[in-house]
Amino acid sequence: KIDLKYFNNFEIAKKSTIDMIPESEIIIFSVSSAILNAVIYKKKIININSKHLGDYLNNFNNKYVKSLGLFSANIDEKLKIDKNECIEKLNTSKKNYDLFIKKRLNPDGDRLSYEKITEKLKENFF
Repeated sequence: KIDLKYFNNFEIAKKSTIDMIPESEIIIFSVSSAILNAVIYKKKIININSKHLGDYLNNFNNKYVKSLGLFSANIDEKLKIDKNECIEKLNTSKKNYDLFIKKRLNPDGDRLSYEKITEKLKENFF
């Protein structure tokens, strides 16, 4: 049974994840493409992993963790997180975002992929 008193200070929002990212300080994710938006907005990111996600999703998430140097926590184990180590890792990983954006999100170094896709769609279909 869940102790609901723990959730008394939580607020349930009816906004989409992408709309919440700009106003958030820390983004916690397990499996989500919203991680890319968090990188673009240069947010502190924590990855949550678990054996219950399965090998495929854990391997997929680990690619982000490794390439961005993210702080990651395995929730299958008792969580013992050193606050200073966590803060250091969150701040250090942000230094990797610009290179990730340049290599993965706008590889030509000019514009973000969504801008190029929109342009190509307009060019070809409108």
